[in-house]
Amino acid sequence: MKTCLKCGFGKDLSEFGTNRRRPDGHQSRCKDCINTPLFKKKAREKSARWREDNPGRYKIWQQSHRELRMVDRARSRAKRDGIAFDITVEDISIPEFCPILGLRLGFNDDRQQENSPSLDRILPELGYVRGNIWVISHRANRIKNDATLAELEMLVAALKGK
Repeated sequence: MKTCLKCGFGKDLSEFGTNRRRPDGHQSRCKDCINTPLFKKKAREKSARWREDNPGRYKIWQQSHRELRMVDRARSRAKRDGIAFDITVEDISIPEFCPILGLRLGFNDDRQQENSPSLDRILPELGYVRGNIWVISHRANRIKNDATLAELEMLVAALKGK
């Protein structure tokens, strides 16, 4: 049993999210209190204020945690789309050049560009699992998007014929 700091009710530990930094390993507020729209709005506002007040620190964090950010975004997409996910930061290796197009991969903090690194599923139906991911350029990932190998071969044949 644990008492929620927000609502004051004693609840089972399964009603609290995990937090490795706390001595008991659980958050101080229950999941019901954390999932209220008002709490989420305040958390987003607090995060936005911190980023505005610490722009240099935030950019440094972004640059030093690129693989972690790729994993987090992939986890979100996998959850949203209901596909398999079991990768960790150690499974991601960002090469200097795109293995498909040969572009030098570069990092742009503001938005994706043609040469931005992009996490790709080699066989999309398998999901984000070890051995099925690689980092390619954003352009190569867009070209590959949902085309099949046969469709890409037809495209190449058509372009060579012109």
